[in-house]
Amino acid sequence: MAKNKENAGLNLLRAFACLWVIAVHLEQNITMTGFVQQFCRAGSTGVEFFFILSGYLAYQSLDRIPDQGGKHGLRNWWRKRAVRILPLYYIMILFYAVYYSFMGGVPADETGLGWFRYVFLLNQWVYSEENFWMNLGAVWTISVFVFFYLLVPVYHRVIRSYRTSLAGVAALYILARLVERSTDWLRPLQFLYLFAIGITAYLAVREQKEWNFAALVCPILLLLVVKGSDSGLMPAFLAALFVVASSALPMEWPFITKAAHVISRYSYSAYLIHAGVMVVMYAHRPDSDVMYVLVFAAATVLLTWSAYQIVEKRLGRRLLCLGEKSN
Repeated sequence: MAKNKENAGLNLLRAFACLWVIAVHLEQNITMTGFVQQFCRAGSTGVEFFFILSGYLAYQSLDRIPDQGGKHGLRNWWRKRAVRILPLYYIMILFYAVYYSFMGGVPADETGLGWFRYVFLLNQWVYSEENFWMNLGAVWTISVFVFFYLLVPVYHRVIRSYRTSLAGVAALYILARLVERSTDWLRPLQFLYLFAIGITAYLAVREQKEWNFAALVCPILLLLVVKGSDSGLMPAFLAALFVVASSALPMEWPFITKAAHVISRYSYSAYLIHAGVMVVMYAHRPDSDVMYVLVFAAATVLLTWSAYQIVEKRLGRRLLCLGEKSN
């Protein structure tokens, strides 16, 4: 498995997922018609792609821990995940708390948790009738990611082969459907099977069982097409199939792969920042859709670059150094 081929495929999928998620939010704020509108409306699928990628990459990095030496390997692994995700997340939550308090638009939370939901990443665990307390600024995924990263080392100890990972996907999918049908709470449990599909894709590549994976997934996809299923399995399996195929097939598109690499690098900052830009622009909207798109794009690019350079890169590096010194 060539490293550059693998990274090219993963970067391409991450870049596409990032742009697609932004597109679905953009469609909610400007007028679109026809195919463009339908394509953008499907952009929430990009989140599922992120889950697939995270499952794949989490197992890949966990497999490398023994080769990195040191008795604090797993602790360092968790620290890197936390430094990657949490600083910018909490900065955005602070921004929303100040902004909405100043604007006077904070609704009551019937559970009494209020902003503690976001501080302790409880927004998807504890149900609220107010979407403000469930998914402010498109941050619902962060509680799901954090739960997965806390859980996956345990999963990694149990699920060590491609064959057992298939059982893991089946079990977590059943769990997801049971939770979905029984309660509005505990929502992170509904998405674990997507990470597990990404893990299965990684194990198929690691054990050189790419064709086995394709032979299993293709009939499932055909069945889902015939059935007209909208369960989320189809885009998840398509994404996993692409990741597996990209590990074995050359990707000879220099411009596309380079652009995907850049977008992929900034994808997390872009994911959080673009929603904040839309929040501000909702109260200060330009007169035309064209002007809206231009201002939105300029502000998102500038703030995304700044967030990546200042928070993800510089602050993240300092936090990692402090963690290493504490060891």
